[in-house]
Amino acid sequence: MASANNTDNEAFLRSAAEDAATVQRILDGDKRAFHILEKKYRRIVLSLVRKMIRNDDDVADLVQDTFIKAYTGLPSYQSEYAFSSWLYRIASNGCIDFLRKRRLQTISIDRPISTDDGEMQMELPDTSYLADTHIYASERKKVLAEALANLPEPTLLARVRLLPERRVTAPLDVVPTPKVAPKVPRADTFPMVSALVSR
Repeated sequence: MASANNTDNEAFLRSAAEDAATVQRILDGDKRAFHILEKKYRRIVLSLVRKMIRNDDDVADLVQDTFIKAYTGLPSYQSEYAFSSWLYRIASNGCIDFLRKRRLQTISIDRPISTDDGEMQMELPDTSYLADTHIYASERKKVLAEALANLPEPTLLARVRLLPERRVTAPLDVVPTPKVAPKVPRADTFPMVSALVSR
């Protein structure tokens, strides 16, 4: 157990020394050396940001911003700290700032609003109950019932019960002709029909 910890510690120290050397190369003018750090830490930063932000486009933007901030901030980087810790701090602070900016601004519905004409009270419409909702629903049921009543019975059964038309017409001694019985749409393509049938 102790040798595993020593090995991990040695690997961390070796990685930190490589990072410090790469940072020094960048500061000395080798701008392309930053690609080494970006390649090394991109997946880890991506994973960190994805834990805090769910939208893939926002994650990609924040990862890119993290590396831009790290590159522009390299002159202020203190080499006594691990570059990885510094980079993770930049990424997490970027996510926190992003979430703060995304918060919805709230306003009080009780406080009057000042306008050129004086103060006005905010009035919010009540959308919790619409008096005519049940009327629309009953009209919709009537229209669908009429449409279903006008369908030939084999087609109606095939659509409602999700059976192929040949299986529906067999008990009725009706033989579908190729002109009459091509592909019959499934009932799940007609959600209103499925809802009516299930009642």
